[in-house]
Amino acid sequence: RQRAEAAHLGRSLAADQGGRAIGVILSGTASDGVKGMKDIKEAGGITFAQDEATAKYTGMPQSAVAAGAADFVLPPDRIAQELARLARHPFGRLAVAIQAPEMPLKEKDEGTEFNRIIALLKAETGVDFTHYKHSTINRRILRRLALDRVENLADYVAYLETHRPEVKKL
Repeated sequence: RQRAEAAHLGRSLAADQGGRAIGVILSGTASDGVKGMKDIKEAGGITFAQDEATAKYTGMPQSAVAAGAADFVLPPDRIAQELARLARHPFGRLAVAIQAPEMPLKEKDEGTEFNRIIALLKAETGVDFTHYKHSTINRRILRRLALDRVENLADYVAYLETHRPEVKKL
């Protein structure tokens, strides 16, 4: 029953908050919550698992990592630091404005950096994203900015240009 509740919590959070969801797996036994963490990650959220070297019981964090459900694997104090960083990051500011009608990367701000990202995506994938919904692209960019610890669009473009595997991840 407890496992079903953990999976339901993550699934419900992912369904309700989508890309704004953040999941954390700490010390524990079995694989409680792994399905929920996968749901959060698939919805575009960000997930954390406790580093097993710091966990009293490693079953849950190990299961999350083995399943590919953890974006970050850190000790608890670093998880707290990352959560605080995300709260200040554009990704976190989006999370605060749950019903925000606009994305943090507004169309008027989508100048050369945004267009450069679209061009890099087209060169790497062959897909022209210029006609995709800007809000969808913005959410994906914000998630990647948060995961790569990049604070602004100009720095992300530079990062994409020097780390080509990141273009595929985006």
